[in-house]
Amino acid sequence: MQIKLPEEMSIYTAEETLANLNDLTFTDQLVELDGSSVEYIDGCGLQILLSFLETLKQRNMELKIVKPGDSLTFLLELCKINL
Repeated sequence: MQIKLPEEMSIYTAEETLANLNDLTFTDQLVELDGSSVEYIDGCGLQILLSFLETLKQRNMELKIVKPGDSLTFLLELCKINL
């Protein structure tokens, strides 16, 4: 199952983003996040991704980020997160 991440992943969009991601935890499939539209991500956005990753791991599910934008790629590389 694939979902497109929002343009902004911040404290201001956290509730909606988290709700959308949590809907994906009820599937037994590989979860793919399309990161092509992410232009801004702050610490809260990163925390949401990490929390979501942990939830998927606990349920023996996989996460893949496809087409990450420059902002998302930079942050993942900076934090040495390999998805």
